[in-house]
Amino acid sequence: LLDETCVAGIADSLSDEDAAAILAAGPGGKPEVSSEGQDLAVGILACFGDDQLVDQLIQGIVDSGDQVDEDCVRKNLEEFDIGELARSDADLPTEVVAAIEVCLIGP
Repeated sequence: LLDETCVAGIADSLSDEDAAAILAAGPGGKPEVSSEGQDLAVGILACFGDDQLVDQLIQGIVDSGDQVDEDCVRKNLEEFDIGELARSDADLPTEVVAAIEVCLIGP
């Protein structure tokens, strides 16, 4: 689901130290990398398409114990550049949160 060329470009930009830390941490680990490595980690979100990012967002909602109308979320987020929001590494804007909240099911 990731654009392999995009990922390869980011991986090529990693310092040897950051690459070694990532490998040592393994798939589920939390490597300690430089600030440049952290920026590249956020940049890897650009390698996902918006649909995949929305899928991840929905999965995060479900994993937190909430129920959500997935079609509602997809429709309401169409007007937003989800990739750009993810790459900004900032909190979601209020209007995005509101667009998601109306799709929550239950109490």
